[in-house]
Amino acid sequence: MLPRQELSKDIKDAIVGQHQKGKTYTQLAHMFQVSCSTAHSAISKWKSTRHTINMPRVGCPQKLSARAKVKLSRAATVNSMATQQWLLESQGKVALNISLNSVTRAIQSSGLHSSHLEGSPEDQMTPLPMSQVRPQPPGGL
Repeated sequence: MLPRQELSKDIKDAIVGQHQKGKTYTQLAHMFQVSCSTAHSAISKWKSTRHTINMPRVGCPQKLSARAKVKLSRAATVNSMATQQWLLESQGKVALNISLNSVTRAIQSSGLHSSHLEGSPEDQMTPLPMSQVRPQPPGGL
């Protein structure tokens, strides 16, 4: 199987031009030696945007993946007295470039409310390793 490679702008323009002349997807696929779905995707993209070049995506990439958000919410439910700083430190390498606001938003979007330790010093809490936060099923994996 050949590696995936993006079609050039010239080929996409030629596919669209031939389609406007009345060629079918199957004829275009044989003519340009691409699959029918590739020809269809080039034409449908042209129909929706009126251009065939790839534009950069909109918005910033998310700082936390879905898996990291689940880990944060799980750690927050197990330890209800955890602060955002403790949760951030318990994530380890995942949370290198994450702010406390991102942690707060991730917890609140999962349906939990953020909690602060009141009356007890934060330095008494040490982050738990993730293996202790989620107990392993009996018998192992």
